[in-house]
Amino acid sequence: MSLLAQMAETFELDEEIKREDGPPSSPSAETGDLKRPAKNSATDKNELRLVVTFFLMVFVGTARAVFQKLQTIPMYNYANTLNLQANLVYVAASFVYIIPVTKLKLFGEAIPQQVATMNKKQFATMGMLDCITCTLLTFAAVYLPGSLLILLPQAAIPISMILSKHIKGESYERYQYFGAAVVVVGILVVLEPLVTHRHENDMVCEAFDQEKYCMLCNEETTEDGCLSHISGSSGHSYADLIDGQQDQVCRWISPDSAESSGLSASTKTLICFATVLACFPMSLSSIYKEMSLGGAQNIDPIFLNGWVGLFQLLFSVPMSVPAGMASSPTIWPDELPSNIIDGVLCYFGLNSIDSGCHPDHCEGSPLFVNLFLVFNILFNILLIFMLKYG
Repeated sequence: MSLLAQMAETFELDEEIKREDGPPSSPSAETGDLKRPAKNSATDKNELRLVVTFFLMVFVGTARAVFQKLQTIPMYNYANTLNLQANLVYVAASFVYIIPVTKLKLFGEAIPQQVATMNKKQFATMGMLDCITCTLLTFAAVYLPGSLLILLPQAAIPISMILSKHIKGESYERYQYFGAAVVVVGILVVLEPLVTHRHENDMVCEAFDQEKYCMLCNEETTEDGCLSHISGSSGHSYADLIDGQQDQVCRWISPDSAESSGLSASTKTLICFATVLACFPMSLSSIYKEMSLGGAQNIDPIFLNGWVGLFQLLFSVPMSVPAGMASSPTIWPDELPSNIIDGVLCYFGLNSIDSGCHPDHCEGSPLFVNLFLVFNILFNILLIFMLKYG
């Protein structure tokens, strides 16, 4: 059975259970009149919670997006570490709540026994979808500018509308379709220069020795500036250069011939499309969570998020291998453990890479990474409450 068919069947089953558990077919008028105010009161409370959650999400989501980008500046070489660390911290924070609430039946038995022992298969499905989404978005945060990180994930709006219509039979007004179309047009306008390479430089400056002079040469934007660097003026011995270029540090070449670890326009375009594609598993996961929270069982939002995060962490470990091979510079499978360890050291402010195009500058890592982790936890909890009350 396909994932979409499974989700649709789950949704239909929950609706059927709700109808079977509904009120008697012929309640007395007096009983109905007594229940109506209570129902209206519950609806008002949910609407108030929804409004408060929305405004909190605006603030927390903005802070999360800002620090998601800021943390990648000192942690540029350690995208896999950032991804695994965010998952691990979120799971740990969730189970600090889940375990005592389940065992001690706290908060009015917020996590009933039947929920605690329920089949976790649907959580594994959500975890797999979230793993794909978060891996792609974490690597996008490393390599793309902040403006694209805000705009491209908005593709989730038209994508979620399409998926909700086919899975849940949702219907939308014309103005909602118009809003989704505006998002699509905005994304296409932003991507057009990258796809057409309209703003790409005709020539670039690249170092003969990437380990020693990459940053020095990459800063140059003119041919004269590029070719002005020689080993004597730089104060370095450069005897390994060949073809009569013993004293020249940089060369002025076309971007297609460059071997630098810097990202080309084509690579950035590919990452942009990968970011848009990440909206498909993101939207599927959100729909699946919404169906679970609105189903026959009253699932605690943090309980759901904690178990989904646990499966996401398990899927993220094997996912780190292809992710590392797709990173720049490439992290091969045998280099992955040492790269993750160096990433942990960078998190504590310790540099490990002191050469190449992107040497470590880990001084700001503790502040930026920890702030992102805090806002990430808050945002994911608020998102679940938005799905629950929305």
